Amino acid sequence: MFEAEGPCFHATLFPEGPFSIGLRQDAELNYDGKVLSFALKDSGYGRDVRHIEVEDVHSIDVFSDTSSVEIFVNGGEHALTSRIYDTMASNRIVSDTDMDMTIRAMRSYCIERGGEKE
Repeated sequence: MFEAEGPCFHATLFPEGPFSIGLRQDAELNYDGKVLSFALKDSGYGRDVRHIEVEDVHSIDVFSDTSSVEIFVNGGEHALTSRIYDTMASNRIVSDTDMDMTIRAMRSYCIERGGEKE
């Protein structure tokens, strides 16, 4: 299991074959060799499961921030995105198989408008 310093991170994963990956508090990304599924439980707040047919998954980029998760498969060949409502600042990535991965922490930026911080 990997835990980032906060909910904002970019992870690049390189799976080989079927896998199951847990993200944040209760999101799951599953691949059975033909279908990639992105499932949200309580943190989906009404959103549950999305499926896409994918012949082969060789890379996954996950961008997580405070209220959303974006997933790009095979360099953007497929994409999944969702708002996510965790009850805590969850930051985990758990996999049921060994795979190479690169994790980068991301920081937030304060945007100023008219000289005032928002």
